[in-house]
Amino acid sequence: MMKKIDRRKFLKVMGAVGAVCTMTALTGCSGGGGSAPSSDGSVPLSYLEPFNGSVVWNNLTPTDPFGCTYANGVNYMVFRRYECYWTNTRYNAALTIFYGEVEYLLDKKYKKLTMNLNAYKEAGEYGWGKINVYADGNLVKTSPEIVKKTKDTVKFEVDVSNVNYLKIVPEVSTGGSNYYGEMILWDVKLWP
Repeated sequence: MMKKIDRRKFLKVMGAVGAVCTMTALTGCSGGGGSAPSSDGSVPLSYLEPFNGSVVWNNLTPTDPFGCTYANGVNYMVFRRYECYWTNTRYNAALTIFYGEVEYLLDKKYKKLTMNLNAYKEAGEYGWGKINVYADGNLVKTSPEIVKKTKDTVKFEVDVSNVNYLKIVPEVSTGGSNYYGEMILWDVKLWP
């Protein structure tokens, strides 16, 4: 039997729903939602314990230079030259690239890795970031470079069929503040 709600409560609820929809439409932000574990059959990478290295997921508010926030995926991570919360980070010899490494034991259980990439709001005008993915020690795919003017989310997918060890290596440019690369990785998932 349905319970009758009064008009005032109904209008209050509908007003809140309308405000959320309007804010989404006004910002023009894209982003898939979802709660973990994912109902689509995927496994959020944040659910796996790293074999080597570590990552602190959901470390900073993932807002891009255009004001869109990407906290509605199953996980997110802001990678930058400081406050990135990855272990195994270092600079290249010329101090122009900062990168991190994290490795997972997949044991041939998954078919693909997917993630979304956006620039972080504090990225420099000439800065860039990208993701390198290694399967059993071999570089198998590199994402496009993410720069401050990358407005649309970059969807990045890697075939991980028959992979025992998966290593993810984000890297960002460094130098003066105009050259700092900073990026958001979000909705990072493995698919059986």
